[in-house]
Amino acid sequence: MRTPFQFPLYSRELPIEVRQAAEGRHWLLFPVPVRGRFAKAEAFIKHATSDIAILERLSYENPGCNWALATGPASGVFAIEASDQSGCASFLAITMKYEEEADWTETLEISRLGIPCAFFQWPENMILNTTHRRIATGLILRGDTDWVLLPPSTVSGVKYTYRDSATPVASPPTWVTRKYFVWQDGQPSNNILPFPRFPTGRGASTIYPAGSALGIILPFSNYSSALSCPGTQHRIQMLFDRLENGSWFCHFIDEDHRTTLPRTVTFPSSDKLIATSECGGALKCGLQRKLLTRAINKGRGGVILQLTDEQYSRLKTSK
Repeated sequence: MRTPFQFPLYSRELPIEVRQAAEGRHWLLFPVPVRGRFAKAEAFIKHATSDIAILERLSYENPGCNWALATGPASGVFAIEASDQSGCASFLAITMKYEEEADWTETLEISRLGIPCAFFQWPENMILNTTHRRIATGLILRGDTDWVLLPPSTVSGVKYTYRDSATPVASPPTWVTRKYFVWQDGQPSNNILPFPRFPTGRGASTIYPAGSALGIILPFSNYSSALSCPGTQHRIQMLFDRLENGSWFCHFIDEDHRTTLPRTVTFPSSDKLIATSECGGALKCGLQRKLLTRAINKGRGGVILQLTDEQYSRLKTSK
């Protein structure tokens, strides 16, 4: 027969997402009461822990609470959080300016209402060199003393979800490390960024899988458009996704990389998608065709179309 000490002290179940983040990623977590969450988060963050027993007690003491990650070197992670679609576009546009980012991989992301937050490994032996965390409009860096809500948290009835919880946390892009971090011993992290160079010449590529650099999928790739190059009349990005019935749904992003144009198109097959891309001047070399094939095989992507005034005006109407 069991003694009383053999029964669990706290019967309220710790959410599986919280348990996985603490045990699998060793993140420091803490509960955030639903009411007055921002004020109370500041009080709870000092108790952030990855100890499962403590988290179970906190879960028992705070029924129905949300859960947050204390970002920083102790958790070994920082986050880049978008507040709207313009933030996603800004991140992609900045990252894709630098040729050295060609070795990028996907990283862990969460989202709420389609607005994402991407996580990156904290650079080893480095600290943030600024208290100004605004990267661009709609884009914030969350570092030490900061926090972000995690799944299964819910705000106004809408849940936070992982894009793919099995995706590992990637190293940060080089430009982020150089701009926002310094070595702990005070040595600068080479803050001089290379001047952005656009592809030119015969091998230039004007096609990217959505949110990619040289065919490599980047964070926020589901949420924004790729960077276009100057010098044409209208450069519009056509983003496409494969539907369950095998057809392809396409929508269009305006030249400002933010505005979604009213017109949408559904193609019955990838052949029509390829033909439209070719007519729009997106397939001028073998590399561009190869990247389009890769995007089609993945089931989502985008091309930059060069449109006349007449073609552009059609996209600005819903019919």
